[in-house]
Amino acid sequence: MAQPFVFNRRTTAGKVEATPGTIEALVDADSNVRLYEPLFTPATEMDSDLKYSTSDHTEDIDVAGIRVGTLTFWHMLGNDGTAQGKPNWGKYFDSAGAINAVHSTTGNSYKPRTASDGVSMTIQLADVERGATQSYQVPFVGCMANAVIFCEGPGKPFKIRYEFSGKVGTFADAASVMDLTSPDTTVPYVNLNTTFVIDGVTEKVASFELDLGNEIMPEDDPSDTTGVLQYSIVTRKPRLSINPYKQRVSAANQWNNVNTNNTGTITISNGETPALLITCPQAQPISLADANRQGLSAWDMNYKLLRNGQVGSLTLDNVDNTVEDTWEILIGAKA
Repeated sequence: MAQPFVFNRRTTAGKVEATPGTIEALVDADSNVRLYEPLFTPATEMDSDLKYSTSDHTEDIDVAGIRVGTLTFWHMLGNDGTAQGKPNWGKYFDSAGAINAVHSTTGNSYKPRTASDGVSMTIQLADVERGATQSYQVPFVGCMANAVIFCEGPGKPFKIRYEFSGKVGTFADAASVMDLTSPDTTVPYVNLNTTFVIDGVTEKVASFELDLGNEIMPEDDPSDTTGVLQYSIVTRKPRLSINPYKQRVSAANQWNNVNTNNTGTITISNGETPALLITCPQAQPISLADANRQGLSAWDMNYKLLRNGQVGSLTLDNVDNTVEDTWEILIGAKA
């Protein structure tokens, strides 16, 4: 007799597609990232509210159409144990519209580029039967994501949260399951030994959220059995939310910065080895709100992340930066 599937045994695997929108055959090695709280929402579009001509109130059947869905999960932000090695989680970040650059033996970095607007993935989610290895597999194909880099407070790990959109393949039973294989095992970056600098002023910040702001849309393809070829990024509106303690006006006049269209550089630097540096080269404060952080006055601030070089020459200009680098994540250092 078949057993129920145990939610806590859910597994995931993913791989960037060689041909966008074409399913990849996944193997154990593709389940190499410690993902947390994976949850999928399939959504078949139904042509509904159909009522044919009869003398009563009975309805006609709905007609099933496009077959798509969303998949959400998060992982820790860490390194692979070296400065120059691309972390395993980087494949998911690739499909959030980022590119990776390796800087000799000293570091590697991520930044947003339009060249990655269509780098889609195949992601498979599987539920496993109680007391067995039989699995129930759900493939998502042609997926791309918006991602949010965040930290929830002092002493908390840095994380990346995703919402993937993709077409849903055929649900299937399998005699076994792809299980977690050779993940990165280094401790993630933690909000300790971390320095926040906003427009030249060092601030005490508890939490932050960098939303890449990717708008993900489908590319219609009636020749595909799902009605969609793939998903891709059609626009980006990155935003940063951050909550510094209030300082004297002479040190940090945040109200004035909002009202004078001020722009400045924001950096978040963690002093572990290899170091982590998140840079927003041109950030414009667009709103602020009064806040209470453990009995002390603070600001809840929102920033619009503008073009690198918004005010002229490149603000972030190191080895490989371009004008479209509205943010950059650097592990280690650039050679």
